[in-house]
Formats: sequence, C-alpha cells, structure tokens
Amino acid sequence: MSQRIVVLALITGFLRAQSALIGPVEGFVFDPPTRTIRAVNGVLGSATLGRALSRDLDFASIAPHASFGIGFRRGECLLISGLDSGQPTAAAISACPSLPEGVAWSGDGSAAALYSRTGNWIQSLTGLPFAPAAGAPVSLSPLGGALAAVAAAKSHLAFGMDSGSVYWMIPGQSFVPLASQVQARALVFSDDESALYVLDASNRCVVEIDLATSASRIYAVDMLQDPIALQPVGGAPHSLYVLGRADRLLVTLDGPSHQVTASVALNFEPAGFERLGKGSAVLKPRARSRDPLWAVTTTPLLSVYFIPAATSSGEEGRR
Repeated sequence: MSQRIVVLALITGFLRAQSALIGPVEGFVFDPPTRTIRAVNGVLGSATLGRALSRDLDFASIAPHASFGIGFRRGECLLISGLDSGQPTAAAISACPSLPEGVAWSGDGSAAALYSRTGNWIQSLTGLPFAPAAGAPVSLSPLGGALAAVAAAKSHLAFGMDSGSVYWMIPGQSFVPLASQVQARALVFSDDESALYVLDASNRCVVEIDLATSASRIYAVDMLQDPIALQPVGGAPHSLYVLGRADRLLVTLDGPSHQVTASVALNFEPAGFERLGKGSAVLKPRARSRDPLWAVTTTPLLSVYFIPAATSSGEEGRR
C-alpha cells in the first residue's frame, strides 16, 4: 500500500511539473487562429509558441508584461489569471455586456479600456487584477463622428474621434477636450502618465500634450506615409517608436531633438504595438495557423524577430 502511495505521489508531482511553464517566458499572447492564449517561450531570436493555456476564446488581451488578461468566451467577460503557472484560472467580470474590438491597457496593467469603433462605445475597467470593477459603457455618438483611438492610464483614459477631436475622460466625469483638428490614428500615455501622445495621421506628426499644463510639442514623422501606431521608449519617456504600415518601417523619435535617430525596415506589414515583455512588443499577430508571429525587442539592440508557427521544429529567425 505504501509503495502505491509513493508511486501515485511521484506521478502527481510529474504531472504538476509538466503543466507548469519551465524556462524563460518572454510574455503571453492571444493567438487568433487557435482561439487560445499561448506563452512565447524563450527569448526573442530563439523563441517558440507554447501550448494552449486558455481555450475557446472569442477574443482576449493580455496586460503589459504580466501573467493575466481579459478574455471573452460565448459572450462572457473573464479575468484570466495565473498564466505563468501553466494552469490559468478564469473568473467572470460582471457588467461587460458587449464583445469589444480592442483593449487599451494602463502601463502597470491595473486599468484597461474596452472599446468598439463600430459600436462607438468605450468602457473602463479598474482594480485589476485582484478586484476588477467595470464602469458603465459610454456611448460616444453624442460627440459626433466615430471612435478612432483609445489610451488608458491608471485613473483616466483618453480617446480620439474621427471628427478631429481628442478628449480626456475620468470615469464618472464629463469629457475634457485636449486637442482639435487632428486625425488621431493612435494614442498612448507616457510611461509616467504625465503626457499624452497623439499620432496625427493627416499631418504626419506626433503631438505631445503635457497633461499638467496642456502645453504641446510636435514631432514630425513625414518620412512615413501611413503612420499607424506609437509606443514610448522604455526608460526614456520623451522618446518614441512609431510604426508605418504601408511604409513597412519602424522609426525611433528622440525627445530632446525631435529627430528620427534610428529606423528598421520590415519585410511584413505591421499591425501595431502590443506590449509583450518588459522591453518587447508584438508587431503583427498571427492571422492563420501557418503564419509566424512578428515581435520587436529593444534590448540589447532594437531588433525584429519572427516566432515560427510550429513549436517543435526548432526554427528561429531574425530580421
């Protein structure tokens, strides 16, 4: 009898070890072709996509360089946590009635904004991950035009309308105009949340707005014909990465000089920035099962890599 108990304990321990994630993990991504969340195992340049950690998801978004995210399954909004354990749990979040088209996260992952451009609504989530609380969905139709871009901070959010205005919104309060006559293709807060960056596609520039003084500065990105996304450079809150979609180009803007200091040509059409690890981001998620995942890392050098579709082939790639 004692031998059976020992054998059973060994088998149980082995299964637990198999279910846990072993080795370095760059981050976690929602994988649309398989409708699952998967780990990016290893470091970029020799990384692979791990096994499915949460299945049958209609949509999911992972908090920046964290092990939890928000998912939707059959109309139910879920807080999915414990991804780094290999055995994630899912808990329902009430008062999220509609499937969003996207999620904008605060830098620390404590808050998020669910949004729909076609539905023209936005909804805030706070208290993540331990005590999630959903605000009421807010229709943006009274402002005129359609939602164009969203950014989230710990206690407030910002959004741009295709009518040419950008607003600052504190949950439960009215909209505060921040900018006008800009075609906001993308918005992002600085890492310290002291500034908001507006990617103005029509004027091909980035407008930096100081949230304390409302003063603004302009970064020209006229080398890009189709700018679509931007992200602060870690450790330098007044420097930025900007993506050109049709241009297939990633450029670095230096804050003090307002000049382009580096650029990387891409051999694929990027979709945007989705933060992955502390110094990395996904540039293009997988659309089909045979597609690779494209990502960028800033350390030790600015480099773009692909993560192959097959996890057993041992392939690796670098651009």
